[in-house]
Amino acid sequence: ESSSVQTFKCVINLLNTVPVSWFILENVDLDSEPDGNLDLIMKALSSSGFGTHADGYQVKAFKILTSDYGLPSRRIRLYFVGVSRSSFPQFSMKCVERNLNMFTLKCQPPDAEDFMLDDDSATGYASIVDWRR
Repeated sequence: ESSSVQTFKCVINLLNTVPVSWFILENVDLDSEPDGNLDLIMKALSSSGFGTHADGYQVKAFKILTSDYGLPSRRIRLYFVGVSRSSFPQFSMKCVERNLNMFTLKCQPPDAEDFMLDDDSATGYASIVDWRR
C-alpha cells in the first residue's frame, strides 16, 4: 500500500473522529489501486463525518493548473473541497466554481526585454561581444 493511500486513509479517519465544517485536500494520488479511483475517493469523503457532521460532506473535485493562479507549478493538481451538509445545508459548490473562475490570473510569461539591459540590442549579441572585451 503506497504512502499516499495510507495518508488518504488517515484523512478519512480524521474526518470520522474530529468534527470539521469544511476541508480542502490537494494532490491525492489517483494512480494507486485499489483505492485510487475517483469514485471511491468521492464516496469515502462524502460519507465521512462525526458528531454534528455525521450527515457527511458535499464534496467536489477540481482539476486546477495552479500556474493559472500565479503559483509556480506546471502540473495539474486535484483539489477536493468538502463542506459539511449539517453546517451548511444550503451551500452550493457553484460558489466555489465562480470564485475559482473569478480569481484565475492567466499569467503570461515575461517579455524578453524584461531581462535585457538598457543598451542591449534586440538580439543581445552586441552586448555579449562588448562584455567580453
